Amino acid sequence: MEYGRTLFFDEFAGDFHPTFKKALSEQLFAKGSQGTGIRLFEKYNFLLIVGMIDPEKRIVDSKVFAKIEFVTPDSCSITVGIVWQSGNQGDLNVIHTQDISDCAVEFNWSEDFPLHAVLSHIRPYRVDKKDKTHFNFDVEYYYHLLPDLSLEFAFSKPLNSSEIETIDTFFSDFKTAWNEQNKGKSIEYVSGIHETGNNLYSVVLDIGLKNDMKTVKKILQSYFKNCGNLPAIKISIK
Repeated sequence: MEYGRTLFFDEFAGDFHPTFKKALSEQLFAKGSQGTGIRLFEKYNFLLIVGMIDPEKRIVDSKVFAKIEFVTPDSCSITVGIVWQSGNQGDLNVIHTQDISDCAVEFNWSEDFPLHAVLSHIRPYRVDKKDKTHFNFDVEYYYHLLPDLSLEFAFSKPLNSSEIETIDTFFSDFKTAWNEQNKGKSIEYVSGIHETGNNLYSVVLDIGLKNDMKTVKKILQSYFKNCGNLPAIKISIK
């Protein structure tokens, strides 16, 4: 069952009361930036999963400590700790099974939140500046799960229909030529370019299980050769 951006699994959270689930999700997300140290926490599509793993609940100093799964935007699951306590001094062993509508239960992130492990999935782990690559755009590398990835383009101005067609044609032609010249290493899928924000556009790819980041670099080199006149400022690989 889902409450907001939190999923609850019956295996280890089947006895959690609906009001307890709702309060847990609402409070943890409300305290996201302060509790985890992630600036602008709310802008990321984080997901919490409760009960998929044993929470290993333990009571220390009138607080319950438990483990949940924290899922990053690139679908990496990281085990993190949370804490809850009751100002009403209810029985902490069973309070998660009870209606807490009229009970002051406070939820928080544990102090040992693995901030750096999460940041590596929402910030680039490498940035290649254009003066190094000799492209006319910077390239940011984020952690990703091959073979699926997206190329996110930041342009200095909105693209017109002709420029969009040029990019779509480039990717279609590259895929066809690559697959003809690299038998057994096919690029399985390339989407059309689509707008995702203010001067931001994205192309989604499935580069196939036989390809790796060397293939992605070939795509970037070919893009620069064929579309280098377009006003790209940055391409992020996610």
